[in-house]
Amino acid sequence: MAILLATYDGRKWSEPRALVDRRLCSRETSMAVKKVGNPVIFRDRDSRLWLVYSSVIAGGWSAASLNYKVSNDFGQTWTPSRKLLLSPLFNLTYNVKNGPILLDDGSFVLPIYHEMAKKRSALLHVRPEGGEVSYQVQRITFRDEAIQPSLVSWGDGRLLATFRNMAGGHVLNATSDDGGWKWSDLKPLDLPNPDAGLDAIRIGPKTVLAALNDSPKDRSNLSLAVSDDRGASWRIARVLEQKPGMEYAYPSLAIDDGGLIHLVYTYERKAIKHVVFNETWLREALP
Repeated sequence: MAILLATYDGRKWSEPRALVDRRLCSRETSMAVKKVGNPVIFRDRDSRLWLVYSSVIAGGWSAASLNYKVSNDFGQTWTPSRKLLLSPLFNLTYNVKNGPILLDDGSFVLPIYHEMAKKRSALLHVRPEGGEVSYQVQRITFRDEAIQPSLVSWGDGRLLATFRNMAGGHVLNATSDDGGWKWSDLKPLDLPNPDAGLDAIRIGPKTVLAALNDSPKDRSNLSLAVSDDRGASWRIARVLEQKPGMEYAYPSLAIDDGGLIHLVYTYERKAIKHVVFNETWLREALP
């Protein structure tokens, strides 16, 4: 198992190349790593690329810990992996799925989650300081069912977090008015969730776009949902996949510098699918 890197030039993808596998992670972190996964890649305000990923030394993903690599030349070369020391329990239990929000001071806030024994979600505030980083963990939830948070910032200290619901039923959400230090109680949204990962990003002053499995029971549907009131109410804008017995999972959303929206997701456990669209196309099908 390895984490691969490919680049997109606006027309096609390059051939993927291995960026890190368990052997390289073991050498770089001086740990006996069993497997690596859950990569999250993003660009900070200084145009550095960051890769945050999970590694497991024993057991399953609930015993994962987080590592990072940085590139200063748009992915051509990378620093050695560094371990994020987030827990006194052999630094185990934290994992990652969705990307961060970038702050004006050059730092960023990455949503993470804890799976061993007690399940909970948290924010990892990372401050690059020269060649080193400092970081702080702030818990979002204390309830077991809410994991894999996706974070939206409205730019005024107000945040929206949406969560995978391990109990199934509906997508869960919480809000903060002070930059993430205090959070509201979890509430269900009018969006189903079959215990599956989702992603959400801000695309307008009060508008958030979510990619999710629009089903309470399985991942055979992948849809795009839009909220124009900061996440209070939602409408399904597009159904991208719908095939009984198949799986479309772990969507990830991003907006490029030209305003195009990019979505990648696991396609039928055979490939990774990449979809590019704009907001006009998204809204054409809204009821």
